[in-house]
Amino acid sequence: LIYSGTSEQTTSEAEFPSTNGPNALIITNSRRAVLHASRSVDSLYVACRFDIGDNVLTVGSAANSNERAFVVMSEAGALRVRDVGQSESYFPIGTTAFAPVWVKNSGQADAVRVNVVRDSGKAANGGRVNLLWTVTEDLAGGGDYSLRFGWMSSFEDATFRSNRDRDARIFFMADTTERGSGGYVSNFYAQPFWLARSGYQKLGAFAVGNFRLGTAVSEPGADHPLEFVLLQNYPNPFNSMTTIRFSVPEELMVKLIVYDLLGHKVDTLVDERLKAGLHSVQWDAAKHASGLYIYKLTAKDFLQTKKMTVLK
Repeated sequence: LIYSGTSEQTTSEAEFPSTNGPNALIITNSRRAVLHASRSVDSLYVACRFDIGDNVLTVGSAANSNERAFVVMSEAGALRVRDVGQSESYFPIGTTAFAPVWVKNSGQADAVRVNVVRDSGKAANGGRVNLLWTVTEDLAGGGDYSLRFGWMSSFEDATFRSNRDRDARIFFMADTTERGSGGYVSNFYAQPFWLARSGYQKLGAFAVGNFRLGTAVSEPGADHPLEFVLLQNYPNPFNSMTTIRFSVPEELMVKLIVYDLLGHKVDTLVDERLKAGLHSVQWDAAKHASGLYIYKLTAKDFLQTKKMTVLK
């Protein structure tokens, strides 16, 4: 089923019934196309904006032609992808501009719905992206999700735009806590910008920003003692500057060294005695060539390495 007119079109029961309808839906209408009711298709392709309003559009897969073509919706609407599993599923959605989501599930495969609306509430500890994404699964529990949220620069507030490296974190907005596990992976050099992290067993409303002091590494305390942790640098890949965060549980000598793939030492970022706590250091790779590098943290009996990529 193709909608390709140059004047506004709305789907109807006649050509898009609730049962025995088309297998594929293609939106190339340069004016506007509107979904009249919740429907299901095997594949969706949008070359223009497609307004689904309060409806839920269920698809097996979705694709778009460029960042100006996406699905828009109200707070009640959603794009739903069936059987989200270990292969990343793509949700080409947006509001006034493109705000896509990618979802991967290493747990029990399930259908996932994603909604996005504008939200300009204040971020308490820095800047934010003025969007609220709501991600839900059909059957709660059993999933282990990786989430990747994308946005255009027009959604960023001035504070976020001035320091994406500091403020780009994923927060679960039901309790305004930073969720997920492991390091962040990001792209801040080509739009849509995006930020990704894994380890989500609970889904709901998410935002990107700096809404409170970071919780990517547990704070010291009786219930959450600090431990040796080396986080993935962010952004990654990066052009010249990246941030590496790590924690140590006690005061001791710490070394953080960058190597190339041949094992040659490139830079020593830390070589000193540090107090227990969370630490961060920046690496300026402006003088180094594009490619893959390894950074290694050693402290006492702890040794861990991670990879990072310089792109110029």
